[in-house]
Amino acid sequence: MTDASEAHHAADVGKAGESGKRGRGIWRGAGLVTVLLMTLALASAWLVFPYFFEGRNLLQNVGGEVMSARIAEERTTGQAVTRYAFGPGEAETSVLFGTELYFARTATARVRASFEPDKYLVFIVNETTHDTALPQVLPKAELVVDGVSHAPVDYDGPLDTDHHRSTVVRFARSGADGAPIISEATTRVEVVITSAWDPDSTPRTAEWSLPIEYPPEANVLKSPTMAMALAAGLLSATLTPCLLQLIVVYIRRSPLSSALPPFTPPPGRRSAMPANRRRSCFRHGAAKWRSDLAFW
Repeated sequence: MTDASEAHHAADVGKAGESGKRGRGIWRGAGLVTVLLMTLALASAWLVFPYFFEGRNLLQNVGGEVMSARIAEERTTGQAVTRYAFGPGEAETSVLFGTELYFARTATARVRASFEPDKYLVFIVNETTHDTALPQVLPKAELVVDGVSHAPVDYDGPLDTDHHRSTVVRFARSGADGAPIISEATTRVEVVITSAWDPDSTPRTAEWSLPIEYPPEANVLKSPTMAMALAAGLLSATLTPCLLQLIVVYIRRSPLSSALPPFTPPPGRRSAMPANRRRSCFRHGAAKWRSDLAFW
């Protein structure tokens, strides 16, 4: 093979290598663009799709509907565990059995921690009068299960009140022998309360048949339309210009972007934007994002 032939063959090999590198770069760039477009489409779908059902009003009413359902569930669950205790005198009394399920449906984690329904049997005694004042002492209570009386662990309620009072009474979950006071075989629970509601301080009894029948759990977020509307509302609240600027500024820092080789323009062509200009744009965007973040 002559020198001229070898030089020609080497030139062909070099051109083929450059063409292969250029092709791989184009495919990698196209892959990055495709991933970004798919991400944008998925994010936009959460925001746009609910509008095809009930429009903007659906997003505005999500909070109100969730709150209404929450209040309704608290009311119906409270009714399922509340019993009235009747007796002589003007005072109206009722007792709420604060079971673990009741607190799980109606209370926040902080409220549940304050009552500790997982450690105690919790009862809330409610007193109401209209004309006369309530006794300035907390009502006494005892728990009766399977014919056995149990004294409370503690009381908590206001003394200086005239017409309305709620007193929290807690009992131990286990007896002196370590056995649970209310077992799976228990079918009846009674709470006997006593106070000076009448001259003879007549005891009043509230009783529950076990197991307690609870109303079905209400959860409006199980509706697909409502769930999408809530997600769209959250996305529209967070997809701010600040977040978009953050994406633009840090897109080159993502693992997918860093895995790609730097773009090299073909021979004889200059980059669409010089490196110093790109750095200036990124610095300007970062400064703008920080100022917007400080404002919000």
